[in-house]
Amino acid sequence: MAGILNPLTIFTTHPQSQRYIKTIRDETDADQNATTIIETTFDLTLKITKSPDGTPSCIEASPSTKQPPSNEAKPRHYRIDPDYETGFITRSTSDLQPDEERDVTAEDVLKPLPESVQEQYKAWVDAYNGSYKTRIEDTGDEEASVFSTAEEEVAWSVAGYLLVWRLTYAPEIGSVQYYGGNSRSFIVGERELPSTVGFLKAGVGILESGKPSM
Repeated sequence: MAGILNPLTIFTTHPQSQRYIKTIRDETDADQNATTIIETTFDLTLKITKSPDGTPSCIEASPSTKQPPSNEAKPRHYRIDPDYETGFITRSTSDLQPDEERDVTAEDVLKPLPESVQEQYKAWVDAYNGSYKTRIEDTGDEEASVFSTAEEEVAWSVAGYLLVWRLTYAPEIGSVQYYGGNSRSFIVGERELPSTVGFLKAGVGILESGKPSM
């Protein structure tokens, strides 16, 4: 199961990911459990603890900025699905109020979050849109993949997953259904390990296929 962390390794080493990473450090406790700590540039710190055999035993994340209380009567639920020339965010169909549309703007949803989250989310969306324009729209090749390699797609998708994870710490946001290539993960509050393991397994599948899924 140690190979399940390969998508995170791709994320930390791929050139396109460096804008999202502030620091990376490793720590080892008295029981020889190693912990890798990734501090992102969008107010989220990821900690991956591995047992001596390299198997991940804990994957957790936390924001460094405390969110102010929400003005919403109850948290809202969203879906993030890559779609060219959009902000990717729509309301979950199960959360629609009477006479309410699914469409929302990313700016409105992200407004309560720190500026660094808003900036890096926009950069993440722009990375997809820019690659789509170059590889598909400009060439007219509808069969082309959005990303040139499996590694590029996985690095981008991991960045998106972590950004979504940060979004779920906002009091206004209850959950996000995230779609990134073949990976699909439902994040609710702080139930991080099951959804993260499922997401990473999907990333491993893309890497093993040797080709992008989008």
